[in-house]
Amino acid sequence: MITGRRELRGMKKKLVREKKVVLYGAGTKCHSAYRTLIASGYVVVYCVITKDCIEGLDFEDIKVYSFSDKIDEIIKKKYQIVIAVGANYEADIVENVIQNGINDFWKLTELPWCIDFEKFKKMDSSRYIDIINKKYLSNLDRYENIKDVKKFIGEITCTKTNSKKIMFLIVHISPRAYKIIDALHRRGYLVNVIIWMNAMGMTKNVYSEYSKISDWCTLSNDFEEIMMYCAATDAKILHIFSHADTNLELSQILINCKIIFSKIVFDEYDVYIGMRNHISKEIIDAELFCLKNADGLCSRYTCMEALEKNGYDICKRRIYFMDCCNDFANYESLQKVESDELNLIYAGTLLTDKAYETSKVVRLLEFGELCRENNTHLHIYPTFYDRARLHTYIELEKENPYFHMHQPVSALKLAQEISQYDYGITSAQNDFLDCDNDEGIFTKELWLYCATNKLYDYLDAGLPIISAYPVGQAEILEKEGVLLRKVDEEIDFNELRRRRNDMKRKVVEVREKYKISNQLSKLTEFYDSL
Repeated sequence: MITGRRELRGMKKKLVREKKVVLYGAGTKCHSAYRTLIASGYVVVYCVITKDCIEGLDFEDIKVYSFSDKIDEIIKKKYQIVIAVGANYEADIVENVIQNGINDFWKLTELPWCIDFEKFKKMDSSRYIDIINKKYLSNLDRYENIKDVKKFIGEITCTKTNSKKIMFLIVHISPRAYKIIDALHRRGYLVNVIIWMNAMGMTKNVYSEYSKISDWCTLSNDFEEIMMYCAATDAKILHIFSHADTNLELSQILINCKIIFSKIVFDEYDVYIGMRNHISKEIIDAELFCLKNADGLCSRYTCMEALEKNGYDICKRRIYFMDCCNDFANYESLQKVESDELNLIYAGTLLTDKAYETSKVVRLLEFGELCRENNTHLHIYPTFYDRARLHTYIELEKENPYFHMHQPVSALKLAQEISQYDYGITSAQNDFLDCDNDEGIFTKELWLYCATNKLYDYLDAGLPIISAYPVGQAEILEKEGVLLRKVDEEIDFNELRRRRNDMKRKVVEVREKYKISNQLSKLTEFYDSL
């Protein structure tokens, strides 16, 4: 029955502006979808989520409700639904919507501004050139400032490149991307930046932030336009910042026809293959293609070696380039006497729903109770403050005087904000590695090989770290003397009070080594090797 419904959906019209939109979701992807819909002239009336929802929760400028409470209204008023959730949840939500008799729904990849990637996948280089040519020639006034485009678009390959120029395509917004681009620009490289308008993590201020650290920056949701920019540049490297939970196909198509572009470096923030369960075939195929066929891979953690050990065929030209510390975050956390209150801080994504239930890391609700028992304050700085998704955390704050939820702080200001505390934490339970790889969302390999930028945020702030995962990354920083590799049950809170000053002084010393300016030559040498 469901298959039949899906077949019928292929015959219906595209999302139309005349009908109002309901967003299904309230997470990271939903923020980007909401802003794009509004900018494109659509009216979004509210969000819905699967679970029971406290009345009146806010999301951006609209309210959040339970889907079950709004089904009749959605059908009666003929609202269109846009499903804006992560890949792990999409199939279940599609089935739920269909079973409730609603056929006017779209996944993010089906929106009118999205790309018909299947069309591009079948093209050869000459056809790409034709598309770029037409795009440029039909918009001469708009693109006349692009040097030598008209000359270049008739060629298959670029014969001359600028060795000091790097083009970046950002499909995923991250502190990593910002740090690398900023460091290269300060090192004297000419830096051009293209930001995919629907990039994961996109906010109102992103374009402004990247414009300040680049020689040229543009924002686009037109893939043909992006192809033209990438083809027209004389940069020696096209460095793509991507993510498996965003539009991998955008990267896939560029790599598929890499002969007409600069050398392509694929930099995936979170690899999914081997690290997560229940991944769609589309993601697996696109991710494997990019990892195998890019000219080079730049990875912030050692999962590439793990993939290769497990038999995956991936590009041999690759570099492990960690997230690194910020060059300008030279904060020193205050020295305290042993009797002073102990304040811990977690900054980053908060797990909810299925991810929380099946994971034994970042279980901050339980850790908050542990902190209360030990008269220790736990401060949470979530990446996004979505009351709909985080209401359990918000409710705990009301009854636990040691549990504090804060509003998100931008990556540029986070280190200064959290420098007032004593330790940065990740939180993991005793048996977090004793998991069946067929259960839950995450695999054991993820906790072994992944990376998390928050560890370097903590060092930027002058804070020592308590972290049992990611195991590889934690081991490195443990040897440096700035990290206590302990699971939640092993933490001696009195020990934390005794050691905090000595460890804070050690952080200031070690941080210099891991500043990105002191690591950048590894990346530039990798560029040169390609």
